[in-house]
Amino acid sequence: MFPADEKAVLDFLKRYTNVALKSIYLHIANRHILAHIQQTYKNLDTVSFLSASDPPREALTLDIKHPNRPHPHNHDDILPLAKTIKTCEIPLLVVGCNGCTEMHDKLSTQLGNCKNLRRLTITGMRPRYLTPGSWDALSQAITELNFLRTVISRSGYSGYEPSGLDFSSQLCTALMALLKFSKVNCFRLSIDEPFTAGTPFNIDEFLCGIADKWRNLRRLTLVGIRPPSHRIFSFVMSGLARLQTLELYGEMITDERIALIATHLRSLTSLTLTDGHYTPSGIRALCGHLSIERLYLLQDNHLDLNRLYLLQDNQLGQNRMWLLAVYDVIRSLPKIAYVKLHGYRLIALHARVEVPPISTNVQIDVENSQNYEPTID
Repeated sequence: MFPADEKAVLDFLKRYTNVALKSIYLHIANRHILAHIQQTYKNLDTVSFLSASDPPREALTLDIKHPNRPHPHNHDDILPLAKTIKTCEIPLLVVGCNGCTEMHDKLSTQLGNCKNLRRLTITGMRPRYLTPGSWDALSQAITELNFLRTVISRSGYSGYEPSGLDFSSQLCTALMALLKFSKVNCFRLSIDEPFTAGTPFNIDEFLCGIADKWRNLRRLTLVGIRPPSHRIFSFVMSGLARLQTLELYGEMITDERIALIATHLRSLTSLTLTDGHYTPSGIRALCGHLSIERLYLLQDNHLDLNRLYLLQDNQLGQNRMWLLAVYDVIRSLPKIAYVKLHGYRLIALHARVEVPPISTNVQIDVENSQNYEPTID
């Protein structure tokens, strides 16, 4: 990573890389760079327009944002890709326009030409522009699907905006078509501005489908959807008993659902719970879990500034009980190796509370809340 423009990137590629290049991550791209990639690197297996920085930055000038703009080579391809790629990461940042449906279809067709594709990440996808057969061409051998910062609605868009229920239907329909890819072992979904339409998004039918169809699923991330009922959540967890990594956000996390996670996911090695509405007794349901190695508990407990001085002592008392409950869990996990705790004034609280001793083999990182945003990259 270095300060660069499009010309500098292309010059760098021509000077310092050759046909043997296997992986490339670009946060700056244009048609000349894309044409060079397609013509030069015939054995490329990873191409990403999300930079390798942390967090990753999206390509600044990727022409996929302008589906109707002609380019120097006059190809029909919306995004030239080597047919050999196994991993592809694409930012799909577009505005509402007549060409969006065509652009989504062309992209899915091009991805279908990559018969070796195994891992696909798309940021900024808009389900409303997907057609029923959009995913038909994808390789049946695909194992990883990541739809990050998926766009359902965005403020400032002009024209008819469906109701929140219609948004849910669009999203669920787009996802249901993915169930035919039976080898999927990783699925991540996050919604950009999930409450824009006035309601979180209901994908219960899809969740039931993955419990039934994706028996090889090992990683599941869900951000910005409506929590399924207790019955459906129990069905999904029992159907995904071989899950190893689970990441949940917000209202998805309750005492009852933590208990279901502890009961059904006996092979879980990594668990991330961001915010949520659970109690100290609820988190203790994880006590004694035999396989958890990594635990991330991110609580964004910011207080209303007008009430800060009235509720400060009470809030700190609640956080103290939460912290002690978390340490009860940590001490009881036989395989735990790493813990990240993130919360309101947590560093100071951690220093004041006398927590039980923990094995020196366990690394614990403690952070204060800083306007945490529930997005995944």
